[in-house]
Amino acid sequence: ADVLRALADKLPEVLSDALAAAKQIQSESYRADALSALADKLPEVLSDALAAAKQIQDESYRADALRALADKLPPELLGDVLAAAKQIQDESYRAYALRALADKLPEVLSDALAAAKQIQSESYRAYALSALADKLPPELLSDALAAAKQIQSESYRAYALSALAEKLPEVLSDALAAAKQIQSESYRADVLRALADKLPEVLSDALAAAKQIQSESYRADALSALADKLPEVL
Repeated sequence: ADVLRALADKLPEVLSDALAAAKQIQSESYRADALSALADKLPEVLSDALAAAKQIQDESYRADALRALADKLPPELLGDVLAAAKQIQDESYRAYALRALADKLPEVLSDALAAAKQIQSESYRAYALSALADKLPPELLSDALAAAKQIQSESYRAYALSALAEKLPEVLSDALAAAKQIQSESYRADVLRALADKLPEVLSDALAAAKQIQSESYRADALSALADKLPEVL
């Protein structure tokens, strides 16, 4: 696959031969990789690259291949790759592939969020929700916030909440309420720091929560972050 990619860059006249060679690669992942690389030079091979990606049995490699193709596919093929992504059984790989499509097809965001919410592993679920946070429209933020609040692990919950706090002000009050319920003072301080960049009306509540942190080092961290953002509340 690497040799074919190098040839395609250096010798445009061999593209048709490189395409024929790529199609004969037995390894599904290498074949998809080679076709994806050739797609930059020969857009007409995109349908072949997508077909090869869809035939990959290993779901992690299939998700990688679909993700690599997502930015290159023309609009008429996006529906096909979306269907392929939704057929991935593994929740984390499905969410991974759907996230890649979100920039091209905003309408898949609800599917990506649904896939992320179904991930059983809390670490992968937190990661998926965080990765989606900056793409979600306002109407999906409350759903993502609800999913983040259901994460039992305080560290992963804090991670997801911090990512959502970076997005839009619609969820700030709910995110702050969830942050205040975190028992671990270090994770609570992390979320409060993430919230500190946001709307002034949240900062007074965040300040009150920060003052209740018993650990002096974590309290100092949280208060310092808040003081930098809105000194007048002190």
